[in-house]
Amino acid sequence: MAANQTSKYLKYAIGEILLVVVGILLALYINNWNTHRAERKQEVKLLEQIKADVQANQNEIQRLKKVVGSIQEASDNVIESLERKEKFPYFNISASVLHRKYYLKNSSSGYTMLNNGLITLIQNTDLRNDIIQLYESTYLDLITREQWMLDYLDQSLNPQSNRLFKIQENMEINIPDMDETSFDVFAPINFGLLSENIEYINTLKAMRKMNALRMIAIESAELKSTEVLKALELNLQQLHKR
Repeated sequence: MAANQTSKYLKYAIGEILLVVVGILLALYINNWNTHRAERKQEVKLLEQIKADVQANQNEIQRLKKVVGSIQEASDNVIESLERKEKFPYFNISASVLHRKYYLKNSSSGYTMLNNGLITLIQNTDLRNDIIQLYESTYLDLITREQWMLDYLDQSLNPQSNRLFKIQENMEINIPDMDETSFDVFAPINFGLLSENIEYINTLKAMRKMNALRMIAIESAELKSTEVLKALELNLQQLHKR
């Protein structure tokens, strides 16, 4: 009888233990499910912010592309005019466009969040790597080249222009693809002497090469941004379906 009673108690104890184990496993499962759900909400929020940033950067890159295209055209016109020793129409305007500065804005609040410990939220490792490469390589290269151009203008072109041109301030000019219609116009003090100034012409030619490389970086950033935007949109669609 004692042995039979012990067997019942043992079965009861095992049943209790199993219930406790099942309860613990169920609680862990629910906790993990809630954690996973919360993390996916955070991932969606993070990816949507990065998407908004990349879209803003894409718009900024496209505006920069138009400006640089106008500068390239202007440099071709000025160099050709000087080498032919013939002052083309709109020479002053073209010479003024060469001094156009563009301060590139880089939207990176989402990427900053990513770097502040949220990088593991993005489950898609390919997407994560693409975002990192976009900011750490593509955008960085573009920003660096923009800074080089600003430095070149300040250190090389502007000092010469201050000696060789007179400035007609705040003339209203409407140039396609330029986001400003009022800026200083540079008129040569003596076009004949300017056309003989090899230092100035060589400065323009060096600047034209820099702008050509600048355009390559711009088009690369535009293409990479488009690819990352498509990957972000696809990943967000998949997350919203879960």
